[in-house]
Amino acid sequence: TCTAANRTCVDGLAGFVGEAFRRPLETGEVDELRIAYDNAIADGLTHTQAMESLLRIVLQSPQLLYREALGSPTSGGERALGSYELATRLAYFL
Repeated sequence: TCTAANRTCVDGLAGFVGEAFRRPLETGEVDELRIAYDNAIADGLTHTQAMESLLRIVLQSPQLLYREALGSPTSGGERALGSYELATRLAYFL
């Protein structure tokens, strides 16, 4: 399982993932990273191999490959963009 030192590495990777996804990660997403790490270790991978496996998961994720702009629904059927979605649109525009 994830030791304290390894948990720090996984949490550090979570910081990178948040930047890569262009938004802060939700608690459940960080937990999913920890579970994936624990599963990789349980499958017999070393710490380094488990971290590489997590990186592969992140780099193939739709949240990284595609620009998400879901927004929250308004009463008119349109979607209001949040601050992270608006910043992403502005960055891609510029």
